[in-house]
Amino acid sequence: MDRIKKKEKETVKLNKKLSYISKQNVKYLDQEQQGYIIPDEGEETNKLNQEAIKDLLPNYNAENIFSLTLPKGPFKLDYSANGKKMLLSGRNSSAVMNWKSKEMISEVVLGDEDKIRGAKFINNDNMFALSQNENLCIYDTQGIEIHSLSQHSNPMFMENLPFHYLLAWSTKNNYIKYLDYSIGEIVSEIKTKFAEIKCMISNPQNSVIITGHSNGTVNMWTPNYSGEPVVKFLSYPCSVSNLSIDPTGNYLMTTGLDKKLKVWDLRNNYRQVHDYFTPHQAQCMGISQKGLLAVGYKGNVEIWKDIYKTKQQKPYLKHHFQDKQIYASSLKFIDYEDFLGIGHNKGYSQIVTPGSGEPNFDTYEVNLYETKNQKKNSNVKKLLEKIPYTMIAMNSESLVNTVNANSKQVIKHQEKESLMNKANDLVKKEKKKMRLSNKERHDLILKELDHIEGKKKKYRSILERNHERIAGERETIKDELNVLQKVDDDFDPELNLVESNGEDNEEYDD
Repeated sequence: MDRIKKKEKETVKLNKKLSYISKQNVKYLDQEQQGYIIPDEGEETNKLNQEAIKDLLPNYNAENIFSLTLPKGPFKLDYSANGKKMLLSGRNSSAVMNWKSKEMISEVVLGDEDKIRGAKFINNDNMFALSQNENLCIYDTQGIEIHSLSQHSNPMFMENLPFHYLLAWSTKNNYIKYLDYSIGEIVSEIKTKFAEIKCMISNPQNSVIITGHSNGTVNMWTPNYSGEPVVKFLSYPCSVSNLSIDPTGNYLMTTGLDKKLKVWDLRNNYRQVHDYFTPHQAQCMGISQKGLLAVGYKGNVEIWKDIYKTKQQKPYLKHHFQDKQIYASSLKFIDYEDFLGIGHNKGYSQIVTPGSGEPNFDTYEVNLYETKNQKKNSNVKKLLEKIPYTMIAMNSESLVNTVNANSKQVIKHQEKESLMNKANDLVKKEKKKMRLSNKERHDLILKELDHIEGKKKKYRSILERNHERIAGERETIKDELNVLQKVDDDFDPELNLVESNGEDNEEYDD
């Protein structure tokens, strides 16, 4: 026992030393600081345009402020985890390119009848998914179609859950489906049973899917809890148009058709923290790694700083398009860079947003300078460390209530659910009874009375039989008692039996 106590004390001391050393290392490693625009007295940052900021930047950053005019918009954006590759999708075509060198890596062109509704990078930018009119297709980086989900039609919004190797998307029929692209199987399908889904995002902290509906409700879904949402609350009296969530997963930003931008605290009973008015109806939103929020409407894009911490009076930056007919359709900040990508109806634009990207990166999570061999090894390592979808829950810090998918508890729960679903399918729904006339009601009442009287007759006949049987038993008992009373008190039944036996023997001898 003494040895065990000594070892425990030594381990506690070592843990304290390691924690102290790790804190010091973080101080030394996190030397880069994010840079914001600090105005002078009487100046406002929202009045600065991109040309004024471009003159103050070095050449290698100033070159990344550009715009492309492209046909067949509007265009939607997505970037890889390390921020190097860009996926740009138009009405019926999509392209993967390196936005720094402006080189195209691959291109996919569909027919004029097909329409692309969304695009997402999956599997560490080795593949990308396109939601089309009839089906959902997955392509590699060379633009070759790998997989086509023809059975799952009308996909709308998509979200990638990289730690679980899941691709979640919503359909026109208000279904939410989860595809495990490491094995190519659908692991969960949820029928929302609510109004039409207008927007969908995922919480980066716990991988919970959040949807906004046309009736103003916001719902949260997990693949292992089908049937009803995990959380549901009313955010607007009108339709929800856009959703965005901060990287910590604590604050949710929503916009509605009533030109209001609301901030919700997901930790404090989903309470509203702040609300803002937008000049026009917001068409898209995007949030950066450091919490800058971009809101696009008509020909303008506003960028807000610390919008959920304190009530802001003015935006941090503003960008106006020279062409008034341009409207933003997709906003996406580039990770680990201070740039914002804007997809609009006439092409693509990229502006600088100081302080939006994370200046310090973790090579164990995302390596910005990885080689081909390192990328292969990281893909294998991430696949081995894949988290099962059954562990997705609202509280990501404590996984007490979650278990492994191969455990007996989950298997029993799935078997019970399958049996219940089969039983519900077998049960026929009762037909609704039509309203009856007075005559029909009178006839039904008479039938019920006749039925009751028949039952009464049966019970009466049974009771009469029981009374007759009991009366007969009583009469037999009375007769027996009368016989016993007539017998003398000196009567001995044993002597009577002996005498009767002797008489019988004498008759036999004769």
